Amino acid sequence: LDPLLKALQAKPSVAKPAPPAKPSKPSKPPQIDLRSFTLSHATFLKIQNHAGGQRALLELTNVNLSLTNLQNGQTARLQLEAALRIANNPPAAAGGSLEAGIKGEFQFSLTPDLKAGTVTGNTHLDVSSASGVFNNFSNFSAALDCDATPAEIRRLDLDFHKAGESLGGLAMSGPLDLEKMEGQ
Repeated sequence: LDPLLKALQAKPSVAKPAPPAKPSKPSKPPQIDLRSFTLSHATFLKIQNHAGGQRALLELTNVNLSLTNLQNGQTARLQLEAALRIANNPPAAAGGSLEAGIKGEFQFSLTPDLKAGTVTGNTHLDVSSASGVFNNFSNFSAALDCDATPAEIRRLDLDFHKAGESLGGLAMSGPLDLEKMEGQ
């Protein structure tokens, strides 16, 4: 043990700090060139098993997603469609089920340095059946429409309908600064 202690005492206890690194030039942004990505007829499933054999199910089926022309400085297109099914069967409360369709399409651009550019598009959710705790969502639909740039939200509307009658909505527009993550 004595030779180890002597060796440790012989070494300087404080190491000299390394000289500060020179600031480097910002690196070039990654280059993305994804011409086409397609996901067809996919299924996503979440099952929660409860005590007593009850279970809750959240399922997205027939998921179709298409992304085209995702490139630096270009406008890309995203299309999506899916069927949603929820079956809620908690052990000690009322259950229910809901089925809906989701469909949307967006066009968005990226700047050459991969920052968000413009986005326009819409998506819709239409409930085809609902029962139990979800019964109030029978014939319910929601629609999101957007048109925005990095400097302005021209239109961002979220509308809710039931059996064709308007239930309400949310509408936004105004200046936007994505660099500061601020809007008015």
